[in-house]
Amino acid sequence: MKSLLKNGVLLDAMHDYEPADILIEDDRIEAVGGDFTGTDGDVIDLAGMTVMPAFADAHVHVKGMPGEPTDEMLKALAYNGVSAVKDLGILDHMETEPYLSWLRQQRGPGKARVATAGRYIDVEGGYGMGPTGNM
Repeated sequence: MKSLLKNGVLLDAMHDYEPADILIEDDRIEAVGGDFTGTDGDVIDLAGMTVMPAFADAHVHVKGMPGEPTDEMLKALAYNGVSAVKDLGILDHMETEPYLSWLRQQRGPGKARVATAGRYIDVEGGYGMGPTGNM
């Protein structure tokens, strides 16, 4: 299925607030700019709107958030324009394999993708540790 985004102001590495049409096919950008007249599919007029790539957050602690991580967290990130996050460490009180298994099951459209650095390594009582050496 094809879609054409017309008249949006494109803000990316190649365009600086320039209007540009964007041709999308099967959830992938196929072409930017050019004459796409006669394109089959939906045409969406974005006049007065800005189009830009999704954001990547390079410093999060998915397992460090209160409660267990849920797919709703990853959906909320994607809904707010964050397509990928870097989880900077699994703390000692967390089970590594169940978390990694859960992450592998979360891949898919509509969710932010998580890349993890794995187990956090630090001195006893260091970052992420409470006064007794555990959380």
